[in-house]
Amino acid sequence: MNFAPQVSPNTPMLAADRFSDKQMAVMRATMRLVVVQGIHATPMSQIAKEAGVAAGTIYHYFTGKEELFAVLYGMLKEQMGAALLRDDDPRQPYNKRFQQFWRNLYRFFVEHPTEFEFLELCERSPIISEDIRAEHMRHYQPGLNFLNIGIKTRVLCDMPLDLMSATIYSSIATTVRYIRQRKEAQTLESNEEYTILNTAMQSCWNSVKWF
Repeated sequence: MNFAPQVSPNTPMLAADRFSDKQMAVMRATMRLVVVQGIHATPMSQIAKEAGVAAGTIYHYFTGKEELFAVLYGMLKEQMGAALLRDDDPRQPYNKRFQQFWRNLYRFFVEHPTEFEFLELCERSPIISEDIRAEHMRHYQPGLNFLNIGIKTRVLCDMPLDLMSATIYSSIATTVRYIRQRKEAQTLESNEEYTILNTAMQSCWNSVKWF
């Protein structure tokens, strides 16, 4: 697999089109605050102030913090699912499509770091119920179907689907964090990123492919 250097425009925030400017201001403010302070340390009153709306206005759109987080979580999962499938070509060999999916999610997380950090916090928090998580799996169900086909046809190893998807996601998320930390520390050479990405993607493929 080769991760050729490419410049990709930001993934369109398609799901955001359904919300008003004030709703989006509230949701963006929520993400900004939560990634710094944490979920439980971010009250609705502070979110309203950060968003520039009256304290009572926020409750016209969301009944409370749980609904706000559920709506925001769903919007981001929809965007993540759209990014996952970008430029997918079913005519390509299986491993090439795997590479495209891996690269798509990597780019989405790099291009949207606040969204990435917010989702990471939500995945570890009970504020997102199991029902909400299950409901929004549909946004990346095509990716899960792709993995399931690989398992059944022995292109991928015989591993529980949820474990396999978690393994792949962890590979991408770890690479995102590693590259970002190296960039922030200014220890990443100009061409080193592409070598690291190639290595990380190949390592992920080797960990899930059929032996």
